[in-house]
Amino acid sequence: MCKYILFSPIGGTDPIANERDGSMLHICRKYKPDCVMLYLSKEMVERHHRDDRYCDSLRRLAAHEGFSPEILVEERPELSEVQVYDFFFQEFRPLLFSLHSRFPEHRLILNIASGTPAMKSALYLLAAFLPFPVLPVQTATPVKAQNPRLEPHMEYDVDLYWECDLDNEDHIDRCREGQYENLNAQLQKGNISAHLRAYDYAAALAVAEPIRALLSPGAMALLEAARARVELNWRSIKPEVKGELGLLGSSQRRIELAEYLLWLQMKQRRGDLADFLRGLTPGLFELLRLAAEEKAGYPLSSCCDSRGRFCRSWLAKDVQGQEMLALLEPPGRSLDGTFLISGHYATILEKKCSAYTWAAPLLQLREIEEKVRNTAAHTITRVDERWLKDRGVVSSQEIVKLLKTAVQALNQDSGGNVSARLTVDWGAYDVMNRKIEAAL
Repeated sequence: MCKYILFSPIGGTDPIANERDGSMLHICRKYKPDCVMLYLSKEMVERHHRDDRYCDSLRRLAAHEGFSPEILVEERPELSEVQVYDFFFQEFRPLLFSLHSRFPEHRLILNIASGTPAMKSALYLLAAFLPFPVLPVQTATPVKAQNPRLEPHMEYDVDLYWECDLDNEDHIDRCREGQYENLNAQLQKGNISAHLRAYDYAAALAVAEPIRALLSPGAMALLEAARARVELNWRSIKPEVKGELGLLGSSQRRIELAEYLLWLQMKQRRGDLADFLRGLTPGLFELLRLAAEEKAGYPLSSCCDSRGRFCRSWLAKDVQGQEMLALLEPPGRSLDGTFLISGHYATILEKKCSAYTWAAPLLQLREIEEKVRNTAAHTITRVDERWLKDRGVVSSQEIVKLLKTAVQALNQDSGGNVSARLTVDWGAYDVMNRKIEAAL
C-alpha cells in the first residue's frame, strides 16, 4: 500500500470555505498522509496565529478519518511579495528535498491548487525536475467554477466552520492527479544512453545515482553490473543479473578469459589503445596456455611452483618434461626458478603445433605484443592508429580480428566437447547496453 506525505502552500480558501474542504484539507481527506508540511506566507501566518485554523482543522479531519499525520508549519512572516515565481522555485526545492529525505519510501504529494499562481507554477515545474517521483494534485471547486468569497478572512470560527463542512457528510472526491513528465529523468536518461554508447559505465552509473528513485530497480542493477563487468569484477554481480548477462554455466577460468577478451575489445572500440596494447599480455598469455596445455597437451604450468616459476626437477622426471626442457632451456642456462611467460608457450606452438589452425593467429599476436607492448607501456603521449602504423604493426581492428580468429580456431579444435570451448559472445556489451536502455 502506497504511503504519502504532503507539501501544501496555504491559500485563501484553506482550510474550509463555502461549507466545503479547501484544497489542502480535501487532499488530506483522500490520501491520509503521514506527514503534512504547510507553507504560510505573511497573510497566512497572521491567520494561523489568530486561531490555529489550519492545524486545528487538519487534526479534526485526522480524527474523523482515522489517521494521525505529523504537522510541520513553515512560517514566512516577512513574505508579502507572493507573486514572484523565481523566489518560490528556489524556496520550495530544499523543503521538498528535506521531506523526501525524511520519508524516502513515501510518495510526496504537491498541492498545486492552493497558494498564489506563482507558488502553483513553481511546484508544477519542480515536479518535472526533481530527482525523485512526486504526485502533483489539483482539486476542483465544489461548484466547478471559481470559488466565491463569502466570508471575511479574519472572522473564522474553527468550530462552526468544521461543523458546517459538508464534505464530512457527502464527500465527493474532487482530487485530480496531475499528468506530467519528469524532464530531469528524461534528460538524464539521454546522458546515460550516451555514456552507454561510449562504453563508459562508471559515468553512466554516476549520472543515474542522483535519479535512482526515478529509475526501475532493474535498470540500476544492470548499470551496477555493467560497471562491475568493465572493472573485471563480474563475481560481485548478483546471480540473477549474471544469468541475464550470460555469465553462468561455464568454468570460472573460461568466464574470466572471455570477459577479459571482451574488455580488450571494449578498450579498442573506445580508442583507449595504450590500455588495449598493454592489456594484450595477460589475455594472450591465457590463450597461449589454453592452446599449448589443453589443446596440444604440454602442461607447462604443472611444472611450476605456486608463484609460477619452473621446477627443473619436475620437468626432467619424464620423457615429455625432458622434451619441453630441450625446447625451452637456453644453452648454458638452467630453466630452474625462471617464471613461465608467454614466450615459453609461443616456443611450444612454433616448434610443435604449426599444423594447428590456431597456431598462426596466436603466434602473430605474440609477435605484435613483443613489438609494441613495452613501448606502449612507457609512452606518455597519445597511442593511436598512426602510432601503430609507424611501428609497422597492423591496426587495432586487425588485432581484435586476430583474437576472434584464434578463439574460433581453438573452439573448432574442441570437436563436440562443449566444456572445452571458450565461449565469447563478442556482441555481449552491445546486448547489455540494449538491456539497460530497455530497462530505462
